[in-house]
Amino acid sequence: MTNLRNKLTISQLITFGPILVVLALSLVLGVSRYQSEYDSAINHELQQTRTMALPILSLVDRSIGGDNYANMLGDEALALFSAYDKLLYLKAEGKTDVAGNDYGVIYDRPDKHVIRATYPANYLAEIESKISKVQERLASLPEGHRLRPKLEKMLAKNKALLDEYTTSKRHLQEELALYPKPSSAQLEGDHFLNRETWQLHLLVPTGNKNGGEMWMVMDA
Repeated sequence: MTNLRNKLTISQLITFGPILVVLALSLVLGVSRYQSEYDSAINHELQQTRTMALPILSLVDRSIGGDNYANMLGDEALALFSAYDKLLYLKAEGKTDVAGNDYGVIYDRPDKHVIRATYPANYLAEIESKISKVQERLASLPEGHRLRPKLEKMLAKNKALLDEYTTSKRHLQEELALYPKPSSAQLEGDHFLNRETWQLHLLVPTGNKNGGEMWMVMDA
């Protein structure tokens, strides 16, 4: 600034000085106004998201508390989640009220599915053991045996459960890469706005007895 003053004549300073001051003030006010509008837009989006989350949270509370996967994996839940265009991803997890079992489901808008996300540690081993036993039993029976239809139905059911499990694990890995969960340092209270992807993350505690969390990712 000193060098600039030395290079300008008094008449130039008198002429251009006020203009420079006005330009500087306009820039400061413009930045301030932009920041104010930006903060207002974020707060509006947060308020809309929290309001939208209420009916979903009610369903999540009941489902986690009652260890009820049918509620969350059914068509009605999928329709509820899909009704909100900005909801990209949802993960609900917690402890069931009676037995304290781990519970978890995820919703992914691009794939249009709701899948189970949490299984007991021995789940896979048990399913594979059941399939093996039914297959051995079927192999020992002749064609047309009266028990074959029942056993074949059991085999199909357990194979479907195995497919569901492997699909769930694959989707979980893929979606963890797409939607990394914000760290506690990134969170501003209950939310985090990723300014690289423009995705708004909202983390809400569930209301069931043993607690849990609903994590939503919105297109901001």
